[in-house]
Amino acid sequence: MAVSAPIDMEAFQDTVHQWFNTATDIETVWADQSAPQPKYPFARLKISSGPLAQTPSWSLFEETNLSRAAGTEVEQTVWVPCQFVVSIQVLVGLQDGRNPAFDALSYMQRAEAALALPSYLALFHASNMSVIRAEQTQNLTELISGSQVSRQAMDVVFGALLSATEYAGYIKTAEIQSSGFDPGIDGTFGDLS
Repeated sequence: MAVSAPIDMEAFQDTVHQWFNTATDIETVWADQSAPQPKYPFARLKISSGPLAQTPSWSLFEETNLSRAAGTEVEQTVWVPCQFVVSIQVLVGLQDGRNPAFDALSYMQRAEAALALPSYLALFHASNMSVIRAEQTQNLTELISGSQVSRQAMDVVFGALLSATEYAGYIKTAEIQSSGFDPGIDGTFGDLS
């Protein structure tokens, strides 16, 4: 039996990456990529939790197609809303709060504001995602090799849908015969879907 993923993680990650990279215009990488650290400024994305299913909230959809092979005529798909938390860090070289190009907070603020723009909402919608909320930005500026490196972190909570599908058979007719009751129930019944 082939196992299919309940969510297209590649599409999810591509969409999040596209939002952040386009909104900030800085190099954006996933934390689990095996590649050297990019040059400053850059952003690092990581799915820190999820998918967290929002049970018992789910929806079941059924579709019957009698042209499918016997035993698979009824397709049953369940959709379960879930949440992902994406942790984002922006790292900029030498800090200069007066110059937005050298202040990680300015990049983070641009990305956060872009979450509400219609073009980005359409991007998320096209990938069956939604933005639930952006958490408060945290200042993680630190001293590295004698210089202050501007760093900011923010978590964004996204909504998505998990899905699973199975197939069942369709019973066109059934015959029932009984012997324990008088007068008994005998007969053929049709279309018992």
